[in-house]
Amino acid sequence: MTSELTLTDLDELVLTVRDRNSRAYIGEAITAYRARAFRSAVMAAWVAVAYDVIAKLRELAVQGDRAAQGFVAELDAAVEANGRGDPGAVPRLQKIEGDLLGRALREFELLSPHEHVDLDRLKADRNLCAHPAFSTDSLLFQPTPELVRAHIAHAILHLLRHPPVQGLNALRRLKRDLLQPSFPTDPGEVAALLEARYLNHAKRALLENLVAVLLKIMLLESEPDLVGKEAAVGQCLAAVRGRFPDLYAAKMAEQLPRLTDGLGDPELRRAFRLFAVDPACWGWLPEPTRVRLRGMARVPPPDPAAAALLFSGLAVGELRPLLQAAFAGMDDTGKETVIIANPRPEFAEEAIRIYAEAGSYRGAERYCAGLVLPLAPVLEARHIDLIVDAYLENGEIHDAAKSPDQIRELFGKTSRLHAAARPAWQRLIRGLLETREPHEHYACPDLRAEMERAGMWPA
Repeated sequence: MTSELTLTDLDELVLTVRDRNSRAYIGEAITAYRARAFRSAVMAAWVAVAYDVIAKLRELAVQGDRAAQGFVAELDAAVEANGRGDPGAVPRLQKIEGDLLGRALREFELLSPHEHVDLDRLKADRNLCAHPAFSTDSLLFQPTPELVRAHIAHAILHLLRHPPVQGLNALRRLKRDLLQPSFPTDPGEVAALLEARYLNHAKRALLENLVAVLLKIMLLESEPDLVGKEAAVGQCLAAVRGRFPDLYAAKMAEQLPRLTDGLGDPELRRAFRLFAVDPACWGWLPEPTRVRLRGMARVPPPDPAAAALLFSGLAVGELRPLLQAAFAGMDDTGKETVIIANPRPEFAEEAIRIYAEAGSYRGAERYCAGLVLPLAPVLEARHIDLIVDAYLENGEIHDAAKSPDQIRELFGKTSRLHAAARPAWQRLIRGLLETREPHEHYACPDLRAEMERAGMWPA
């Protein structure tokens, strides 16, 4: 990617322009510049800018932006009137063009104020080039090569290479994405989506604002519609961190102390959400805030859901022993709530113990579905041994209607452990066949079939 801190290579820079037509128009400006037709280059650069703003607003209109739809309707009506020969159409089109940059700044935030200043200079110079009578000088306006090059670079860097979602438009669009059931849950897919829709060629101002807004959602629940979507919001923060680590760190270090200062306990408790996203957040907090958070970790609140929130702090070395001690002092109901909210490897043995002590068929099914299966990605071979022991020894587990399907699901989700856990799985099948007919539902014939396909059965 071209650095904006060095003299820009125009051939490299033009390749970053999103729209094919905008690329062609700015390419004409570069050709004229190299031919030393500097007035023509300035005019072509303005054409590229004007076209690109209109193209971006048409794109936003298709996506449902009402302000953009109003602009497009106004423009299309003027174009149609001009085609009919309406004498009032040309002044309307001139007015639309004259305020194009202003609307891009005010209504759609496609430009920042300083970017608007740069492109407004391009527009003014274009007028001098296209309308020499506007100049009181007896000589034609003659832009310098350096000025023309700057205009071309500014057109691309400020506008042409960016998607039509900057400022509030980008944040509104991201909120809509987060509210969709189709928003991904896999961190890699979240990062890919944000890269394609928001982060690729995003302006620094947008990135900084994005970090600040996401942080406020996590800490202050500033967007009521997104309450309950904190995991997805956290993954968005992680995506920005992965793509722009220095910018992310600087903005978090600036915002975290300010946003946490003076919060009450219920609000400050939400800071624990951040530690699961990035344990480095702990270091960006001032010491008085860390003192309060350590106190919360020592004495979790009685409400199980509020207590469960704290255990995202296990990622922070300073909080880990405090939270482990707090977890050990909870009853099984509290532990179940914590494990469901935080399926972490530290909880695997307690989850399996609760499962092993199930006192009813439905309880066994619930514990397997809510505690054991979500832990599948972090289980070790020794945990499979413990689960097999529980399955064979507790009749409430092996006689529960859903247990055969659940144990087969666990086998599938722990395929990475098949070689290491092979003896345990074989022991399970042998134990079941000692007390069951091979074709019985409770003898797990479907699991045996999967083991055969994996080369793990017969022994």
